[in-house]
Amino acid sequence: MQLPFDTDSPYRGHLTDLVSRAVDIDARLRALQAERATLFAEASTLADLEGTRPLTNPGDLTAPVSRADPFGPDQRLPQGTTTRRDRAHRVIRAELASALNISAWTIASDISHAVDTLTHFPVLHAAQARGEITEKHVRSVVDAGRIIGHLATEQTGSTLIDEAGVVLEADAAEAEIARRYACFDTELLPHAQSLTPALLVPVAKRLAEKLAGASFDDRHRIARRDRHVSLTELEDGMCQLTALVTSLEGHAIFDRLTQYGKQLQTSDLTASTTASPSGSMGTDAGTCDSGSNAHSTDGVQATGMRAFGVRASGVRASGVRASDMTGTAMNVRIPASSEASETSSATGSVRGVVGEAAANVFKRPLGEARADSLVSLLLEGELTEPSGS
Repeated sequence: MQLPFDTDSPYRGHLTDLVSRAVDIDARLRALQAERATLFAEASTLADLEGTRPLTNPGDLTAPVSRADPFGPDQRLPQGTTTRRDRAHRVIRAELASALNISAWTIASDISHAVDTLTHFPVLHAAQARGEITEKHVRSVVDAGRIIGHLATEQTGSTLIDEAGVVLEADAAEAEIARRYACFDTELLPHAQSLTPALLVPVAKRLAEKLAGASFDDRHRIARRDRHVSLTELEDGMCQLTALVTSLEGHAIFDRLTQYGKQLQTSDLTASTTASPSGSMGTDAGTCDSGSNAHSTDGVQATGMRAFGVRASGVRASGVRASDMTGTAMNVRIPASSEASETSSATGSVRGVVGEAAANVFKRPLGEARADSLVSLLLEGELTEPSGS
């Protein structure tokens, strides 16, 4: 078997050259990203220096934002709620965001990452500047190492202990924190050079937890502080409501919504069987034509669909088209199949099949039922079921 690009291939040399150029370009990109991080860290330092610069008029320190402020007169802050240092950082972020044509929030995140990298991970930063590791490697390590600083902040001057178990004072505690970061930075370098960013993450997390002396309860207590609910606007009049909660609570909520959603599905089916006087979704009006490609039934009222929270324009069921719904009736078309033909020849009717398909039009998907349950419970305080269920 001849393999692609073997020694006999005239393109083997071109492939080797292509890979070599790609490696060279990527190394330069990594070095530029490291240089960018250095620049952003300098920007943070510059904001600190400007914020602590001696004032010619000390009364300006707590003055409200003026109309000449780059953030505009509509964004004035109450007197005393901000400082010159905060304003200096805001100006830095605004200037960079405007020049780079990216959001100020992205700039703030990049500056924070750059400060953490140059403060706690100089070894990894130098490796990135040499083109040995990528930006993703560095971010993976920085994110995993935050637990060291988070736990130390809680423990500094109180319960932070050294390897001998001695409780450290504030100055000694800061030195111990720096030592842990330095150890973390140095030990992860060979792993970062040999692993992909995805494979580096679990290695970095395990080492960070070991250096921080963090138990699962400690990590869980810190992680709980990130609980939040956020709203993201989407297209077509929709939005995404996201909640970050504990795993136990999240599973319990999802399970409860699933139970409520299934109750709504049952109500949909129950209500659909009463939409026709015969209780069979208009099976008396349905006829079977073995030579046609579809079966149709009338008698399902569009008004009944609205009663169960189903819009005629939003029907999405296999074999059912919204254009089939005219006036007050809806035609349900089911593709002919050998199974349906056999049933027809055996019983002379496919009313049961048609009735089941029509009922499925009313039955909302489980995911949609969960969403409806959540909205009803939060906005109305109870699970709202369709009328007549």
